[in-house]
Amino acid sequence: MMKLLPVLVLSAVIAAVLSSSGIDLRALYKKTQAKYGVNMNVVSSSPEESKQHFADFCQFAQDVAKHNAEDPNGYFAEVNMFALMSKSERYQYTGLNASDIIEEQKRSLSKRRMGSVPVAIEKRQSNVDYTSKLPPIKSQGSCGSCWTYGAVAALEYQVNRNSNNLKSLSEQQYLDCVYEGTRNGCNGGWPAECYDWTRDNGNMIASEKDYPYVASDGACRGAAQGIKTGIKGYSVTGTRYLPKGDANMLAAVSDKSIGVISIAFGVVDSFFSYRSGVYSATGCSSINHAMDIVGYGVEGGQNFWKVRNSWGPGWGNGGYVMVSRGPNICAISNHGHYPVVTGSDADDGEDDGSDEDDNEDDNEDDSDNGDDEEEKKVCRWVEKLEQKMKQKIQGDNMNKADAQKACVASEECNAITCKNDNKCWLNKKAKGKANVKFTGYALKCRTKAV
Repeated sequence: MMKLLPVLVLSAVIAAVLSSSGIDLRALYKKTQAKYGVNMNVVSSSPEESKQHFADFCQFAQDVAKHNAEDPNGYFAEVNMFALMSKSERYQYTGLNASDIIEEQKRSLSKRRMGSVPVAIEKRQSNVDYTSKLPPIKSQGSCGSCWTYGAVAALEYQVNRNSNNLKSLSEQQYLDCVYEGTRNGCNGGWPAECYDWTRDNGNMIASEKDYPYVASDGACRGAAQGIKTGIKGYSVTGTRYLPKGDANMLAAVSDKSIGVISIAFGVVDSFFSYRSGVYSATGCSSINHAMDIVGYGVEGGQNFWKVRNSWGPGWGNGGYVMVSRGPNICAISNHGHYPVVTGSDADDGEDDGSDEDDNEDDNEDDSDNGDDEEEKKVCRWVEKLEQKMKQKIQGDNMNKADAQKACVASEECNAITCKNDNKCWLNKKAKGKANVKFTGYALKCRTKAV
């Protein structure tokens, strides 16, 4: 009986405080249970546990009321499904395991040798939203599988962004397969390891329809069990990490060829009650949850990131949250990454028809074409990763070696573009535009006396 006194006193005090504000805690408790289809009398194993649940609910409700009263111009909090859980139960809805990512991120950035993401400032839009290229909001449940959702949404964007056939991919396959034999996927993971698994397993990632989510780690099923890939025509070749900081994140998200970014986020208690507005918090630099930035904009004079969560459409603003943009809230810009994807749907053409600006910069001197016939032209090729070169001249099905030879022999060719080593064409311009489907090769020549 003595153990119950603190719980009873706490719930009585909180109930008194909220009652003085016109809030009937018992009525709100019953209403919240009815809304989410939860009967705490059934869930609780004893009267003591039932009282503890009510005390937890009262504390949650008090925090919501306190925040909304003290910060009326900030985000709006609500009493939601998480009010019916203990604190430890709420954090089961996260699940990021960051034990190995720091070194992996350093290696990725070292290979790229980039200080910032190359996107022209003058072309940046003030508002971007990629949700039309993603399936409806999904729910991970109490399995700590947020890492699979963080991986899948960014991959779904890459295979949907130039397609009219909206694909929804399987988080469950990653949950079952990525850490098979090492640990239970519901105990956490890291999104980028999903892309490695797809790359190393025959480009496998099933559709959600073929491999539905069940919120528990099971036996891995793949091609040997009759599972087909849901991204036929595409190849996942790895992961690209962004340099830290909101400026680099903004440059990446504003680039349609990159778009949706898988991020690591520091969830703290206040985040569970978010309903609307621009969320901000302190003391949240320790990452524990994976989500995806799917756009950005301005709300009431506040810059925000639009972030896709995996807690179902009933949480937040239809499953999304606006997070304050600029001060790197909750480490949101520290570990951004996205999958490197090449290819296209089977019914897509080899050229995506996105060369509307190919005639720009026509007066720039891209390379020395060696017009002096008395001199010998010496050339080298410079690889341009994730670049589609401008002003296509000819060819679709040339292999890379033949395309390079033809380009050197041509007076007007200064580059080639390849979808893969067997599908290349010639380009007039040695300048490109960002497009993860292609690799460009710029021809750099000089002349020397013979």
